[in-house]
Amino acid sequence: MKTWIPDERNFVYLTWKQVDALPRDATLLVLPTAAIEQHGHHLPLATDTLINNLLLGKALALVPAELSVYALPPVCYGKSNEHVGFPGTLSVSAQTFLAVVRDLGASITASGFKKVVLYNTHGGNTSLVDVLARDLRAEFGLRTFTLLGSAPAFSQ
Repeated sequence: MKTWIPDERNFVYLTWKQVDALPRDATLLVLPTAAIEQHGHHLPLATDTLINNLLLGKALALVPAELSVYALPPVCYGKSNEHVGFPGTLSVSAQTFLAVVRDLGASITASGFKKVVLYNTHGGNTSLVDVLARDLRAEFGLRTFTLLGSAPAFSQ
């Protein structure tokens, strides 16, 4: 899938040695959450995920180089059961979404990181992301923040 995340801000492009050298208390990881679902006759199934990636990429490009902020790979599959009747919609249950993001929080914590932003661009995930932010704080002590993004009118 196309990405607008700058390479130097893309967590998965780091080696484990580079990750090991990151300041755990100061590093902010951004976990994108979105969906693969219908968006009418004219837009691709990945619309929510692409909006997320584009907006996050543009924001990360503005972050000063000395700040330790990285985008994690997106959780592309969201709670989209209201669109299941449309061909191509790929939905997961609330329980699955909660379990996947919870397990990613456990991995983030196991790596020693302290701060994570759940950046969501799919309306069907909004309530779940709010619950997850509280649960990740309570279970793992992560400083967890939520952002809901949408596509503004802007020119390239």
